[in-house]
Amino acid sequence: MDPMIRERVLKEIRCVLDAHRQEIRQLVREAVAPELQRIIREEIHRELGAAPAAEVVPAPVEEAPRVAPPSEPSPVAVAPEEPAAEEAPSSPPAIDEGRYVYGVVRGEKDLVFGPMGIDGEEVRIIWEEGLGAVVHDCAATPYESADEEVVKQWLLAHQGVIERALREFGVVIPTSFDTILAGEKGREADETVAAWLRDGREDFTAMLERFSGQAEYGVQVFWDAPAMMETLARESESVREMTASLEDKPKGAAYLHRQKIESVLKKELETKADHYFREFFNDIKECVTEVKVEKTKKAEDPARQMIMNLSCLLPREESGSLGRELERINEMAWFFVKFTGPWPPYSFT
Repeated sequence: MDPMIRERVLKEIRCVLDAHRQEIRQLVREAVAPELQRIIREEIHRELGAAPAAEVVPAPVEEAPRVAPPSEPSPVAVAPEEPAAEEAPSSPPAIDEGRYVYGVVRGEKDLVFGPMGIDGEEVRIIWEEGLGAVVHDCAATPYESADEEVVKQWLLAHQGVIERALREFGVVIPTSFDTILAGEKGREADETVAAWLRDGREDFTAMLERFSGQAEYGVQVFWDAPAMMETLARESESVREMTASLEDKPKGAAYLHRQKIESVLKKELETKADHYFREFFNDIKECVTEVKVEKTKKAEDPARQMIMNLSCLLPREESGSLGRELERINEMAWFFVKFTGPWPPYSFT
């Protein structure tokens, strides 16, 4: 590429980035970080001996690894980005203080978690009339890094604090990664957090009651798509008739006819997947307190297709009934189930 053209292209790219920097940051927080969290959680499950994607945990799942990051939590509150100070380049802008929020608990225990937060930050609790925000002190700017390993460590630390809060208080409202409340200097950031707790008291109290004694479990159902396609080809009368007529067609017409057969099979496969989704969903719904349908993901095994991805909320002691229902599905021909948990209720905040 001509150097002048290359420089012009780079300049245009920088202009676009500068003009849309805030939108890009928001996209990374909402899309890239949650997907990275999901990948990390699955990798940790695999490394620490959790059930592989092809298997089901039939009985109550006793304990998830405490270092696993959240699946896809929703933010409770994110402080607005501070505008840059208009100063000379030689004078960096002043950075206001903020509080990085891991979650909300209830009680009055004066507890300091210690240096277990992101980058080893000291984690403590800010109390406001029985509600507590688990926080560490930080600058009022987002945590950003192009290094995936750094982001992974941040996510693990975030999850570790939430797990500690759950053990200490029995129930926690987890906030998403990079939830930061901004203040001015010193104690004023604490006052901002206290006001946030006061303003959201009704919602926080309702969620804490709703999550008391409950845990989140992940349910993913896969099937062997090629095997199901072959079964449909044998069982579908219309497909059998179309296949039989191939012998009488010339080469070019036969190719187009095979394409038509494949299209019919794909539609029948989609109809069958929808049928099983509805059947399994209704059966699983009877075993849980709440259920949320998540987006399906591409399976690691190309021969398998995910047809269901659910987040389920239910009491820990009742996870056995859900496990038995999933075991029944797992024993069906061509079906495979992955059952993970218990987790804090990330998907229901």
